[in-house]
Amino acid sequence: MHSICVRSLGVVASMFLAVPALAADPARADARQVCRSEKNTGTRIATSECHTPAEWAEIDAARALQAQRFQRSMNNPAADRPVSNSPFPR
Repeated sequence: MHSICVRSLGVVASMFLAVPALAADPARADARQVCRSEKNTGTRIATSECHTPAEWAEIDAARALQAQRFQRSMNNPAADRPVSNSPFPR
């Protein structure tokens, strides 16, 4: 019985010693999840998406680029069409 208590105490002590090491690891520092509530068109029910801050930065950049391309296409619809080298229109 005494050896089980000593082993349990050793396991608990090692867990407490490992926690600061995990917190100091820069790879784990950005592993936290950030959740956002997203409203989808056509429904009143919002969905929740969870990603890391780095993933959210990529998602936000992709959405901004998509919005920018859409706005440019509305101002110049011919800009999205492939350019033809033929002098005759199709």
